[in-house]
Amino acid sequence: MTAEFIPTPEQRRTARAMAAYGIPQIEIAAVIGISDRTLRKAFREELDRAATEANAKVAEVCFRMATSGKVPAATFFWLKTRAGWREVNRFEHTGGQGGPIQVAALEDSRKPIAEFMAEFLEERSDEQGRLLPSINNAPDPEED
Repeated sequence: MTAEFIPTPEQRRTARAMAAYGIPQIEIAAVIGISDRTLRKAFREELDRAATEANAKVAEVCFRMATSGKVPAATFFWLKTRAGWREVNRFEHTGGQGGPIQVAALEDSRKPIAEFMAEFLEERSDEQGRLLPSINNAPDPEED
């Protein structure tokens, strides 16, 4: 049977600090020289409270900075995260002179695509219905 592990005050401070900094428990256990199971058993209070205490300290500093008037970024951060503020671009669309937007149906006056294609091919075909070369594909008369 193994002797029960009894942590020293220094080990308790180390475990609390490392847990507050977000170090994984397995790594804290390795630094102290115990298993992670023993760490959770012997340092339960330190592990449970460290992150909350660290967050409270950081929040206190952020609050002081935000309310000092000297760090606008902290003030904006606080208002966005704690007071629910957000940056919004709001656009309102109106018709002429601030009135309602007028909506009208438009008719498509273009030829149907089939008619357009028939005319296009007719203009570019010879008497036998073969397509004539386009200007871009025509041989350069100066190359002869």
